[in-house]
Amino acid sequence: MTGLPSTRTAGSALYYAPCLSRYIPENAEAGDIGALAGFTEVPAGNAFEYNTILLNVPVQYQSMLDIRGLFYSKELVEDDDVNYWSVNHPMLLYMSAMRQIEIVNRNTQGVNDWTTAIAVEIKQLGMDLVEELISEIDQMEEQSD
Repeated sequence: MTGLPSTRTAGSALYYAPCLSRYIPENAEAGDIGALAGFTEVPAGNAFEYNTILLNVPVQYQSMLDIRGLFYSKELVEDDDVNYWSVNHPMLLYMSAMRQIEIVNRNTQGVNDWTTAIAVEIKQLGMDLVEELISEIDQMEEQSD
């Protein structure tokens, strides 16, 4: 599809593509190398990258997307930084840090012990998620052949 995004006709999106994106200036000319460098996937200066889903057309109606995948948490660099794990599961974060120390110390048994303890906690989180998902269900579906 060619042309500026603002010139496309709205409709039902049939295709998508995952991409890293930044703001694309509407006034970019095809031959303008400065504008091109400003929105390519090569970050320059303080450019922020965003994981996005690119749809083939602007959607006609307000839509909700359920996006599933692997996501990375914000790095904890400063003492007051927070992320999902530090807020919701601080002991798992602590256990993971202790496991990393055992790796640095080349203590195989310590790494294995921490790995097992972390796996138990992660498994429990998965069980909690399943319990939450089925909490409203009061009957089983009939299996059709």
